[in-house]
Amino acid sequence: MFDREPISLWQQVTGNAFSGEFRGQSLTRLPVQKVSFGPWKAAHPNGKIMEEPLPGFDYGRDRYASYGRDPGTESKFFRPPQGSGTDVRTDPRLPPKWRVTGVQVGPRAVAFPVPPVAAGQ
Repeated sequence: MFDREPISLWQQVTGNAFSGEFRGQSLTRLPVQKVSFGPWKAAHPNGKIMEEPLPGFDYGRDRYASYGRDPGTESKFFRPPQGSGTDVRTDPRLPPKWRVTGVQVGPRAVAFPVPPVAAGQ
């Protein structure tokens, strides 16, 4: 993850910034639910959704499509840059880019492997 202004790079798994102005800081974790739009809209009829973005960034393109096509190939963006002071070890139980869903309750956390999605779904 990254922010555009000021530019900082954030490790997705930990939520820690490993470069840029926010290096050494951590994101605040927020509870989240993953639901499709129909049920969400039914539960929140007056809810607001993000408006269409300004031209220049193609939100219709999946930037992580290669993760599903080839989860065994490590991404150059997967690891923090050398000299960042962040120690990241590769867990041999899953391929480097396998998608997981993380759950944290108090000080304990666990990641669940997400089943691969068949092409066209």
